[in-house]
Amino acid sequence: MAHDAPARDGLSPDPAALYTAGMPRLACAVAIITLLLFIRAAAAAPSAADGAWIARCMAQLAEAHADAKERRLNCTCMHENFEDNEAATQSEMEHMFPPLHLFCRGQAGW
Repeated sequence: MAHDAPARDGLSPDPAALYTAGMPRLACAVAIITLLLFIRAAAAAPSAADGAWIARCMAQLAEAHADAKERRLNCTCMHENFEDNEAATQSEMEHMFPPLHLFCRGQAGW
């Protein structure tokens, strides 16, 4: 006796049809997510003023920590996460908001 496929009850969707119909949606979703990530990366690129602030911050930390990569990560984190960062120096930020200071040091691997 041959094994017959289960009868369709009219309520259950055909899995093959769902797979075929879902592919364009999946491709569209992937394209949108990729576009959003690209836009976010472009928006996150530092301006000249941001770069100058980060360079000053790195210079301030040069005596305390020799590794340039870790100093850059720390300064970038402080700059991105502190509101009104143009008005404050790196040292002032550390004193005004110690949790952020400790978080950024951790992110930098100190």
